[in-house]
Amino acid sequence: MPKPSKSSSGGSASASERIPRRPLPDFEETDAPMIQGVLEGGFLRVALKDVNQYGPHAMIMLLFVFATVTAIALLLVPTLSLEIWSIVAALVFIFGSWTQRDRFFGVFRRSF
Repeated sequence: MPKPSKSSSGGSASASERIPRRPLPDFEETDAPMIQGVLEGGFLRVALKDVNQYGPHAMIMLLFVFATVTAIALLLVPTLSLEIWSIVAALVFIFGSWTQRDRFFGVFRRSF
């Protein structure tokens, strides 16, 4: 059996590992109850970046939100016209690009 070696993240890694482990993210332990802990760290930050121990709980909540929105959209498909759906698609695209603006423009800032 190969002897485990220390990885750069501080955990033990097998000598046969091809992909190195990434460093552990910053983690803030909280004594608050689940809902308060999720809101305290920011819902999306806790769900997507795991800033405290309630990351999996927040991800399940986010799953329910997306499932509800998807179900409502699928129920409304027969009743709405194509023009309304194109407006909804444009709004989703604009909101998605607005939320990712730092990631997009950060690439250009680093290249200069």
